[in-house]
Amino acid sequence: MRGREECRAALEIELGLEPANGRPIFGMVTRMAAEKGVNLALANADHLVRRGARLAILGTGDQGLEEMATRLAEKHPRKVVVRREHNEGLARRIFSGADFFLMPSASEPCGLTQMYAMRYGAIPVVGDTGGLHDTVEEWEGAAKKGTGFLFHPHTEPALRGALDRALALWDEPAIMKTARQNGMKKEWGWGSAVPAYEKVYRSVLV
Repeated sequence: MRGREECRAALEIELGLEPANGRPIFGMVTRMAAEKGVNLALANADHLVRRGARLAILGTGDQGLEEMATRLAEKHPRKVVVRREHNEGLARRIFSGADFFLMPSASEPCGLTQMYAMRYGAIPVVGDTGGLHDTVEEWEGAAKKGTGFLFHPHTEPALRGALDRALALWDEPAIMKTARQNGMKKEWGWGSAVPAYEKVYRSVLV
């Protein structure tokens, strides 16, 4: 995981985040909209900062949410950073440098960024809905199973609970490494989908 440490350090420099404080970075690459749960993430920003975490948000959309995010960044310099732009290169650097990836959507028919994040090694914290429910498996520490953290209902306290579970995992580096690797090993390509399609087609022919 040395490469991820280098990516985190590079992201801290690029975004002007407080460096190497021993606490995690939560990243968010999103359209600024209520259905994406941006309002819930912003409502929990103070809580994350109190817990020592840092927050990096990339995205554009609803002007009110953009301005709210900007005010939080001004309130918490070097701890909360907001980039109001569309930048694919920076998005990839957030995937690779953030420790956790926030996607607190109210609805998400499929969703791709949670899969990108896992492949890059960022552990997702997501709303328990749609494609997020299908692709993110709740972490079970005792069994060392799972790839991230889901929350329901779609409320500020429920998200805070998921964030606290993520922060508890951060405090156990060896176990967190397992959760990270679980996500990086997930397969969503045709190699795993084809057998399922074959099974359906064969059941129709019988």
